[in-house]
Amino acid sequence: MTEEARAKVVATRTVPFNPVRPIYFMHTPDITPDEKHLALETLDEILDIAGIRGEIPVNDLGVWRQPNYRRHDGQLAPHMSVDWYVDRWLDQQRRQVNASEGAAQLLFDPWNEEEPHYDVILTAQDLYTPETNFVVGVAHRRRGTITSVKMFRYMKDKGMEREAKKQELFHEVGHVFGLPDEKRGFDLEYSLGAHCTNSCALRQGLSVPRDWIGFANDRLATGQVYCEPCTEILRAYFGK
Repeated sequence: MTEEARAKVVATRTVPFNPVRPIYFMHTPDITPDEKHLALETLDEILDIAGIRGEIPVNDLGVWRQPNYRRHDGQLAPHMSVDWYVDRWLDQQRRQVNASEGAAQLLFDPWNEEEPHYDVILTAQDLYTPETNFVVGVAHRRRGTITSVKMFRYMKDKGMEREAKKQELFHEVGHVFGLPDEKRGFDLEYSLGAHCTNSCALRQGLSVPRDWIGFANDRLATGQVYCEPCTEILRAYFGK
């Protein structure tokens, strides 16, 4: 590592983290206009709950691609398009995207050094991690998420399909914003990471879409996205 690079790393570690930063929303070409609108609507709802809407802009980058997002050999250039974070990590044999690898690239995003932000990436690709047969989303605290609508498409009840997709976004973006806080020491379980055991968007679902339908029905019945402890932690994360 050069002295210049080492200095940048040290500077990054010493600058206090400011949670009030833009959200960059982007999606792969397979996302429909309705799904895009739904995602943006859900992000606004989360910011409302956090008491921070109006202070954090949601920048809609669409199918984000820089002019030079492909190299001369046709390969995807690192960190230059939404394709790099998703399609680059497609396992041809499984026909699934390794979401762990894709989401890990967010941690080394050079654009985040220029303007600190959160990334929310929406795709209709099927996702997996090395530890699972499939996942519907992967999130990194304070950085971003890759979330898929693939397994929620084609439900007979189109209204519930919409709510199940929202439920997953509430869940993954909640993780990005520090939920649930393990320090609270209660109402927690550890199934593929820390999750809430209350009636809350941070519950862990295992059966898709059945569990998401149940969670969405609970949310619609109570009007509550996150439980009281998670809501308090969410607002405290932003200093509210």
